[in-house]
Amino acid sequence: MGRKSIVDKVLVKEAGDGGYYIVVYDFEVGGSGRIPTRFYKNLSRLEEKFGDRIYRVQKSVYICRGKNVAMAVSELVRHYGGKAFVFRLVDDRIVT
Repeated sequence: MGRKSIVDKVLVKEAGDGGYYIVVYDFEVGGSGRIPTRFYKNLSRLEEKFGDRIYRVQKSVYICRGKNVAMAVSELVRHYGGKAFVFRLVDDRIVT
């Protein structure tokens, strides 16, 4: 049996609600001056896994349907040394 991928490790097993959450993240770019490319690869895997439950608003902002989706994104950011903030939308209407 192989090792678990980081995407599998950050998935929250709790039943999530159907509400909407905004995840905002950032990295303090230090010595190397770069964000690890593995972060973006794993973020893409999360996007594939959750499909229409995750929507990128801009480079470091996501709208997620369900707390478990939002927590997976924030845990992935933290795993790679970034800071993430998760906000729950009180009014679940999203106007695009």
